[in-house]
Amino acid sequence: SSKPGIVGSCCRPMPLLASQTDTEEDREAPDVSKRSRSNRAAGQQLARLRWFKAVLFQCRGLFRRWYTLGLLLLVAMCLHADQNLAAPNLSAIAEEFDLTPLEKDSKLGGQVQLGFFFVGGATSLALGPLADRLNRVNLLLAVVILGSVPCALIKYIPAGGSGFLWYFLCRVLTGVSVGGSFPLLYSLCGDLAAPEQRGIVSAAMGVATSVGVAAGQLLSGFLGPRWGWRIPFVVVAYPAIFFACLLWFTVSDPRKNRHEEGIELMSPKNTSASSSTEKYNASEDPAGTPAVSEAYERNPSHSIEKSHGDSLVDTTQPSVDGHAAITDCKRFGLVWRGRSNRLFLCQAVPGCIAWSTVTTFVPDYLHKEQGLSVESATLLVSFFGASCLLWALLGAALGQRIYHRNKGHLAYLMASCTSFAVCPFLLLINSTPDALIAQVADDAQGALPSLWALSLAFLGGAAAVTNPNLKGLLMNVNSSATRGTVFALVTLTDDVGKGLGPEVVALVVSAMGRRWALSAAISCWFLCAVLLYFSRWTLVKDVLRVERLEKLPAAAV
Repeated sequence: SSKPGIVGSCCRPMPLLASQTDTEEDREAPDVSKRSRSNRAAGQQLARLRWFKAVLFQCRGLFRRWYTLGLLLLVAMCLHADQNLAAPNLSAIAEEFDLTPLEKDSKLGGQVQLGFFFVGGATSLALGPLADRLNRVNLLLAVVILGSVPCALIKYIPAGGSGFLWYFLCRVLTGVSVGGSFPLLYSLCGDLAAPEQRGIVSAAMGVATSVGVAAGQLLSGFLGPRWGWRIPFVVVAYPAIFFACLLWFTVSDPRKNRHEEGIELMSPKNTSASSSTEKYNASEDPAGTPAVSEAYERNPSHSIEKSHGDSLVDTTQPSVDGHAAITDCKRFGLVWRGRSNRLFLCQAVPGCIAWSTVTTFVPDYLHKEQGLSVESATLLVSFFGASCLLWALLGAALGQRIYHRNKGHLAYLMASCTSFAVCPFLLLINSTPDALIAQVADDAQGALPSLWALSLAFLGGAAAVTNPNLKGLLMNVNSSATRGTVFALVTLTDDVGKGLGPEVVALVVSAMGRRWALSAAISCWFLCAVLLYFSRWTLVKDVLRVERLEKLPAAAV
């Protein structure tokens, strides 16, 4: 008998199998389409959830940045409110301490200012490198408390000859908060803002400090004659402590929140000193020799192998924290290598001599020599401060546009505005008293400054154009690893000018009189403008070099 097995199975009609398969596929098709639709819906929901999380994260980061920046501006404003509290009531303070008119200029105007800014400069010199390594929010709180408490204690200073010594000590210690806060504030602002936004942020910080100085002068000029010259010192001390404590409780150091790209600037070992703040050989092939940071090669705790040509290759560590690698003294050397840094630091001394003359001597000069009342002189100087705010904001906006078109042309703007501001102040100092005092209907004089005086004060505010653009440029030609150090040096040179300026002016006053001494001090802005003009040939090279270095990956450090 034949076995039908294989032959029979092969001879089965094929259409039957095809029809069965089609029937199974028809049954599975709705399930597949349903699963695909559900997968697409789930994918869309996941995409929407991720988008919502990204938007929420960006909003939270944006709010945190603006909140932190707002608190920093408030702290800066309160700290600088006590910087010129004595200027409107300089004669009243001299009378209470039994000082002669010559001693008023030499002691209250010269010695106190010299000690105030000397301590401030020394504090900034110590805190600048620390700001590059330690928690800056904690340092800022300590600085504010150490400087504001002596300011509040001025209320309890005794009168008479012995009271001047206690007043001198309190004002000198108050310089800790003003001088020590600068490298901390600008280092924090530099980490909060992108490079193209640092000019505006620097302008906002300059506006905050100018508002603080103007508000302090107004407060002292109007409260001093009515309630005594001590009350304004107490009024401005406690808000600074409050906002510093609020910052400490609610904000952490931005350096701990994110890893900033380019926090280390790279450099081969044997490059010559260049115009940037770090050594870098621009002709070196990035793909040929691995770039390492100068901070890294100076750190002896890391294992580094030397290869031919003295290039360095890290064999053990993928990255390093540059904030802890460079010693404090070497950070100052890195900053001083920058040609733009050297020009900006050198111009600060003559520039701040003129600024300190305006804030220290001009209010009392307008009151005693030009015949304005204390309130009128204070109002005129405060109007100058308000004009500085407007000039600083307009100058920062214009400087931002110039910076994007041609970085070197920003030097022309700073130099021209600084030199232009000399002429209005020379006219203000050398005008007759009748030209500065407004005439009213009842023939009373001294109620308000004249329109001529207000116009000169407004035009003199053009000198404020330089400050926000200069601070923004310093942020762009220095990395985060040396930003605190460079602003410590800036504060030191500023304080040297602000401290030595009144002392030198007081010496010149005794020899040539107040009018000539103040005119010569204001003319120091011309020297400042010349140095700013020379930065035309260094800015482009420095900014582009640092931008290139910051684009290197952190893993190459």
